[in-house]
Amino acid sequence: MNYFEDIHFTHVGKSVNNKNNLPPLTPVRDDRYYGMGLMLGKDVLCRTIYPDNKVIIKMPFFYLIHPDLLNASWQSVNGTVRENRWFIFEGERGIRMVESLMEHMTICSCILPLKNFSELVAIHQKMLYLFQSGIPSRNHQLAVCAENFMGAIYNALNAPEIKTPIIQILSDLIHEITEEPGKDYNFKKIAESHKISYYHFRRCFVQYTQIPIHEFLLQKRFALAISLLNTGENSIKEIADRCGFHTSSDFSRFMKERAGATPSELRKQNLFPEI
Repeated sequence: MNYFEDIHFTHVGKSVNNKNNLPPLTPVRDDRYYGMGLMLGKDVLCRTIYPDNKVIIKMPFFYLIHPDLLNASWQSVNGTVRENRWFIFEGERGIRMVESLMEHMTICSCILPLKNFSELVAIHQKMLYLFQSGIPSRNHQLAVCAENFMGAIYNALNAPEIKTPIIQILSDLIHEITEEPGKDYNFKKIAESHKISYYHFRRCFVQYTQIPIHEFLLQKRFALAISLLNTGENSIKEIADRCGFHTSSDFSRFMKERAGATPSELRKQNLFPEI
């Protein structure tokens, strides 16, 4: 059996809400139900594990999906908005992946607090694209992504600690860039507004994400551009505007450098790189 054949992905998903996901009335168990997830937000959540074991958890954090926790659910505290990203799989190799991480988790909830999650979000976003695309070889590519996700979790475990409040400033900025990469960001002014030197701000950003701040912004703009070009619903000028480029020619040069082709060529030839 091929190394990547002993794992099958049944779902990759993402949701943003502030609602409770209530537990079932009776216990349910499915020994095939394994996976991993990210819970992103600025506040705390309550996790209830059937029937009444409650844990208050500070976001952001990584969590495991395990048969023993199928009756666990999330409850928002004071209307907390959360972004939940997850993937679920079957197969012996997937089970071994989950069990290898369990020794790092709290036993009752399989939770791991995160300081650095941008790499995990990027990998999950690619998994989401692959799962929804219907590509015949997607399971193999998803398995590679899951391996990279595991590596990023271990990187997060060993990431150097940055003291607050700058960690919250960086977390908020990363979330804003991810949601609105087309905005006109002045990072120097952002640093000054928080009374932080621009040099220290940039150094902490790299320490937190492993990527320079301007490169992080360009990666998010590139991902948005590929997504919009792929749908075919917007003109190239509209996409350039949404991605933060003042002219179509600037946008074309950017895409040529990143993707090896202009936006028109990518759309005409249906040559969309993986992101």
